[in-house]
Amino acid sequence: MNITHMYYHSVVPSGVYWLLYLYAGTVNYILYRKARVDLAWFAYIPFLSLFPLLWTIRKSAWNVLWVFVPIANVIFLLIWAARFFHVFGMSRWVLILFFIPWIGPLLLLVILSIMAFSPAYFYDPRRITWPTVM
Repeated sequence: MNITHMYYHSVVPSGVYWLLYLYAGTVNYILYRKARVDLAWFAYIPFLSLFPLLWTIRKSAWNVLWVFVPIANVIFLLIWAARFFHVFGMSRWVLILFFIPWIGPLLLLVILSIMAFSPAYFYDPRRITWPTVM
């Protein structure tokens, strides 16, 4: 096997993955700082990044346990993401972009970047108008 072939199929994609991960963590960190959430640096830690998300939408951190329930985890993550968009003044319907194959998550990252770096989108906890059952 050619050395350059091995290099480009292992190191380069890993580097791109880590750059995207750091960029997504930074975007989430900025959004959590906009929401004045304590421990916003949790955005860089894989599982702990759910805690500032829940605190931003005024949910208890105990709700993170829903992630371990097989079908409920997808439903709750979609509800939490919709609420997250709503408290920053973004339409909840933007979440539909996530379901576009291949480019959906990247489009969602672009939308989150716009929310983080644009002064037009700001955190307002009064926008949380949904029932507090979940």
